[in-house]
Amino acid sequence: MSTEETNVPKRRSSAAKRRRRKRGQTANAAATVQGDQSQSQVSTAESTATPDEPVDRNIQRREERRAAKARSEKKGVSRVMDAERFSGARGFYNDTMSEVRKVIWPDREQTRNLTLLVIALSVLAGSLLGGIDWVLLQVFENVT
Repeated sequence: MSTEETNVPKRRSSAAKRRRRKRGQTANAAATVQGDQSQSQVSTAESTATPDEPVDRNIQRREERRAAKARSEKKGVSRVMDAERFSGARGFYNDTMSEVRKVIWPDREQTRNLTLLVIALSVLAGSLLGGIDWVLLQVFENVT
């Protein structure tokens, strides 16, 4: 391993950061959930589960999100325009940009070497296939 490779810090994926952030938010949201409706929904989800089967976490999280959304008040532009319409495109753009930032781009020398390697392999494969084609053509011409 070269010294350049050992000095490159490893980057964690943005998905792992989102999961950690989400876990913290759901734990905080569960601790701060207020109101009879959200408490009764969580308690009914827990009461329906027997000791042998775990509580369905997806249902519990969905109910927590609904309760949080009901509590939130729209501000600014969100009152006039539905910002949720573009959340998918915004998420796609943010995810794409975070992945592009993680790319380690090759330098000029690596790019030149890899380009020459691709050209050489293409010429080799083309000549090999052309040779096989010529041999088979000669065999078929002599048979007929």
